[in-house]
Amino acid sequence: AMLRLGQTNDAISMLRRCRKTSPRFSPCLYFLGRALDKAGQREAARKAYKTLVDENPESSYALKARTKLGL
Repeated sequence: AMLRLGQTNDAISMLRRCRKTSPRFSPCLYFLGRALDKAGQREAARKAYKTLVDENPESSYALKARTKLGL
């Protein structure tokens, strides 16, 4: 919701906290990647997507991340 409202920096901060408290929760990494991409932080976004694919390859979010990575 924060991304849709244009609150990209707030979304990044919240999603980083999500990642720390729930490191295996795939949506945290996927939406962190989207938020970072929207903020113009392309390399950090790619890293988030790659981490998601590496850590939880069977997740439906990993499929979306692979698409973002062009895999």
